Amino acid sequence: MADDLDPVVDVDPGALNPHFLLRLLASAEKHRIEAAGDVVATSRARLIVTGTGIDAEVLGRLRDASLQRPLEDCLQARDGVTPAKVLQLAESLLLKYPLIQRIDAPDGDPRLLEVIRQIRLTPSMLMLLTIYADEREGRLEHAVCVALLTLTLARRLISGKALLHRQFCLAGLLHDVGELFMPPITQQRDVPLSPEQWRSIASHPVIGSRVLARMEGAGPVVAEAVLCHHERLDGFGYPRGLADESFTLANQLLAVAEWLAGLLEAGMDSLLRASVASRLIPGEFSPQALEPIQRALRGTSELADWLKAQQADLDERVKPMAQSLSRFGAIQQWIATRGVTASPALRGVMLKAYQRMHRLQLSFASAGLNLKNPEPVLADLEAPEVRQELGALLGEFGWRMREMERACLLRASMLGGDDLSVVNEMLVMIRGGSS
Repeated sequence: MADDLDPVVDVDPGALNPHFLLRLLASAEKHRIEAAGDVVATSRARLIVTGTGIDAEVLGRLRDASLQRPLEDCLQARDGVTPAKVLQLAESLLLKYPLIQRIDAPDGDPRLLEVIRQIRLTPSMLMLLTIYADEREGRLEHAVCVALLTLTLARRLISGKALLHRQFCLAGLLHDVGELFMPPITQQRDVPLSPEQWRSIASHPVIGSRVLARMEGAGPVVAEAVLCHHERLDGFGYPRGLADESFTLANQLLAVAEWLAGLLEAGMDSLLRASVASRLIPGEFSPQALEPIQRALRGTSELADWLKAQQADLDERVKPMAQSLSRFGAIQQWIATRGVTASPALRGVMLKAYQRMHRLQLSFASAGLNLKNPEPVLADLEAPEVRQELGALLGEFGWRMREMERACLLRASMLGGDDLSVVNEMLVMIRGGSS
């Protein structure tokens, strides 16, 4: 069952979102952002007339006002992101990441760039993309990359649905606009965030979905794809914790694309690691959703060279990992015991952690690693492909553990004090500390 996450902030159609207003004013210093139509109060008073440039004084007229239409639906950026800029970025990304073309559907369909050209980007969408791009360098490139990957996966896995392909592509382009309506969260990597900060981050799909559901040119298909772009098949995603058949193939497309875009941007090593590990450690996405990516990488020289490199220092890497995995049995028993008296919400968090640990155990067992006595088994793994895959698993293990901790902390933010203490106790045990 999905565990819906209520957003930290909401987007009332008639109210003004303070976080969006601050970002809007910052962009208005770089671009001419103006009213694309009259901004009208629910009382029918005309507050801003068409063509008026946006600044702090103009926005002051909206103080305490309730609007007939959301403010973001009433604005446009005259010299911001344009369809031509999106197309230009798409063209450069196809050259930068050849994998995108390799994933795409067979010849016969329109070229990817032609589909991008066909997408209708309304003035409101372009305004949101302008503000999004202004926040940090590389953001628009990321959005276009996600759009291209979502499109290629849709063309490969859902054939003959040209309109649906364009809707998924649009969802990819707009997938993170919900962040514009939320409090700023630290962008520094490796900086621990509190459960409440994780909860704030995790609510951006909800906000984006609600903004796009009512926006002209977007609608329910786009909104649902955006809502699902951080979900995972094993229920460890957010905001709803969808699992199994609830996380349909169509809903996985944008989630896979966003995941893959992050890997491409991080470099080929990250991409190859995650691609191999996603096959060896199932659970995040369905094999059907991942098959086009694995097919595109299969047999490439990059994959062959990377797999060979995974054998380096294998013996030294196995022992600490095996020690971590060997603790899982005791932790799983602890979860089973504590879960009997736990609240339903706490039991759900503990069950997801239990299932993730079990999946990791099965993956290493399938690679031939005896967790109780790994050294002799490792010596018997003479087949190069087996040692390569084991090396890939070792490289993925730390990331999966950190991801599990983050997901537990996210859900812990919705629990009471006693339940939160239990989750923290469990995480201490998983890290190797005493409970």
